[in-house]
Amino acid sequence: MFYILTVLSMLYGILMALATIKIMSFSEHPIIFIINLVGALCLILYVKDYRLLYVGVAILFIAALLNGMIVLNRLTPSHIVVRLIVSLVLIGANYLIHYSK
Repeated sequence: MFYILTVLSMLYGILMALATIKIMSFSEHPIIFIINLVGALCLILYVKDYRLLYVGVAILFIAALLNGMIVLNRLTPSHIVVRLIVSLVLIGANYLIHYSK
């Protein structure tokens, strides 16, 4: 299960980084751009320290809220729900791998 979570975490991080670079303008929203990339980097570096998954997921969820409120001027409920589900699945799997015995 650790390897599956590692792949999912890295894939999610890479996809979020690519989406940020492709869709968002650094010159218009530099803080949100950096927040997105830091969250994505934390997920990619999950293999170095399992706690980075918690940090990365939290940062990306906050970034999703900021993207909606500031960049799009509205929150998209379906987008937030999907992000929340993905975040909870990753956190739950990480918890099961590292804390359940």
